[in-house]
Amino acid sequence: MKQRTICKGLTVAVIIFFVSVGITSSIAIENLGNYYNQSSFSKILYVGGVGPDNYTTIQDAINNASDGFTIYVYSGTYDENIVIDRSIILMGENRDETVINGDGNSETVNIDVVIAVDDNDSVIIKGFTIKNDGSQIGIITSTDGHTFMDNIITMNSQGIYLNDSDYNLVNNNLFYNNSMLGIFIDGKINNISNNKFYNSKKGIYNKGYRENVIINNEIYNNSEQGIYITWSGKNYILNNYIHDNGEGISFYPRNAGDIIKNNIIVFNKCGIYFHGNITRYSQYITISHNCINDNIEFGIKFENSYYNKIENNEIKRNGIGIYFALTSSNTIKCNEISDSINSELVFLLSFFDIVTNNNIEKVQQSSHILAEIHFGFVLAMSNWWGSPRYPLRFYVPDLGWLLVTPWETKPLDLEVGPEP
Repeated sequence: MKQRTICKGLTVAVIIFFVSVGITSSIAIENLGNYYNQSSFSKILYVGGVGPDNYTTIQDAINNASDGFTIYVYSGTYDENIVIDRSIILMGENRDETVINGDGNSETVNIDVVIAVDDNDSVIIKGFTIKNDGSQIGIITSTDGHTFMDNIITMNSQGIYLNDSDYNLVNNNLFYNNSMLGIFIDGKINNISNNKFYNSKKGIYNKGYRENVIINNEIYNNSEQGIYITWSGKNYILNNYIHDNGEGISFYPRNAGDIIKNNIIVFNKCGIYFHGNITRYSQYITISHNCINDNIEFGIKFENSYYNKIENNEIKRNGIGIYFALTSSNTIKCNEISDSINSELVFLLSFFDIVTNNNIEKVQQSSHILAEIHFGFVLAMSNWWGSPRYPLRFYVPDLGWLLVTPWETKPLDLEVGPEP
């Protein structure tokens, strides 16, 4: 059986906020961060219990609430589609046992959505299982500043859809078995943290907006992409564990300025894939201090990408370490690139990419090719190539130049992989 070895040193301490709940006392909301400041929520309504201020449906309780109310829902299954049009906390007793099941029979609510959040002020949804038959979206909002926390979001078409929606916090949820994707981000400055995304086509889909933070999530077993980013930029992908997906992180196209740092990206078909063509490309993206190991076809694959930086990564035991096609002016510096099944580096129609101060070697298979170039000109000086002698293990079958002199005569002392 294949032994899985991943990088050490992935230490994350992301404290988002703390919620303290007392059913018979007041509820305190503390430390929601810069975009999530809330005043005290005073009045409490109940769903599924007995006595005063109790309702049989969640929608009835919402309709009788005002801004600042908390609606506390007891464990049970609630077959309804709901709309939230005021600033409230909607809190379930237990996320495993408090289920909102979109039944598609509502006469007043969009039956393509289990929960629609329409209020322009902050809404908090916490402690539910949110599901349907796979034809509906779990939660949708086109307004800003909401918190979706500690939920199970499953068996929807899309788990959460942030539709032109900014400054939201999505924290500590389980997204799984959603037929299309876990979360669709069509907004800016959203924080997606401490969640698990698995068993969908796409885990996270970020389209068209910038400055979203995807941090400290586990993303796995998604058939197409773990994270898919398109027409966007200046997003931060930090401290995630991304494994066993089709493509771990995928960019397509026209992305710029993203930072991919301190992630473990292993056992995917392709670790990081930059799709592109002659007019649509990715540029000025930084990939640093990641562990990119044991991916079946490629550790990193670039198509039509320019001015990107790949620095201080551990890139080991992939099909091909890094593959470049129609690229220029990318910098590959201070990485450990080794033990790929095929070549460590492949360049196809690449010009003026810079490869410097890396350790590039194949410990187990000394006869295999370290680098190959098919048309192009690549500057590859000051690298350790696994031997103090002239590095001979190159393949240049077509018209191309790989400038390797001078080279290092001993391995470089590099700091690679996730930082503590």
